[in-house]
Amino acid sequence: MARYPRIDQPCPLDAAARQRIDGHCGLCGKTVHCLDGSSDAERTALLRQASGPICVSYRLAMGTALALAIAGPAASSVDATAPAAPSQTTALTPPNTASQAQTPIAPENLLEPDMQLVFVGGISRPGDAEWVDDDHDLPELPMRREPPPRE
Repeated sequence: MARYPRIDQPCPLDAAARQRIDGHCGLCGKTVHCLDGSSDAERTALLRQASGPICVSYRLAMGTALALAIAGPAASSVDATAPAAPSQTTALTPPNTASQAQTPIAPENLLEPDMQLVFVGGISRPGDAEWVDDDHDLPELPMRREPPPRE
């Protein structure tokens, strides 16, 4: 099971731009350390040796990423007080031609079980970073539901 430091300063880039970062961020000019190929000991050593805030990137399995998002609302980069973008305020209209109609997607295809999310952002105090376990190697356990006791 791999361990990753929790990002406390999310990257302001959109998801597509975050996936293209290759060691250097053109927006802020910082080096972004990719932790995917590093061992737990190498990740720990990198954070221990950092003299100040550090930017990192890593990929987590969907289940771990969702658990991380629930446990760490600070990792969200959505600003609720920001004004809506013009595309968000435009009223939705139904498609008027057959070429604009969309084919529904089967619900089971929406989330692939081995899908991974890319996390990019800063760790303000690397020496005191909180760590998250990536448990994608663990098998998913079956759930058994017991009926409520009868009174």
